[in-house]
Amino acid sequence: MKETIRTIGDNPAVVKKRDEGQALRAPRPPEARGGAAYVRKGAADLAIDDCGTAIQLNSGFAWAYFHRGTAYLSKGKPDLAIADFEIALLLEPNHVCAMGQLAREG
Repeated sequence: MKETIRTIGDNPAVVKKRDEGQALRAPRPPEARGGAAYVRKGAADLAIDDCGTAIQLNSGFAWAYFHRGTAYLSKGKPDLAIADFEIALLLEPNHVCAMGQLAREG
């Protein structure tokens, strides 16, 4: 039987590295799942509220700060956005998305 080509996601070495990396991250609270989706849908107020809840539950969750920052940007509040991007970078110094936003806004 001919072996089929597997996707990168099926590679055991890649799966192991991904799982190890996820284990090192701060746990993602269930409330944080909507923040990014709200930002994508243009519902900035809901994103800000959702990310605020996630931050209350886990103040080390850099992505919540990042997504709240993008929501602040969409509402025309760059000072609040920059503050959140800076916090995201303090929590995760290699947070490429936060670096990119700061480079554009800062």
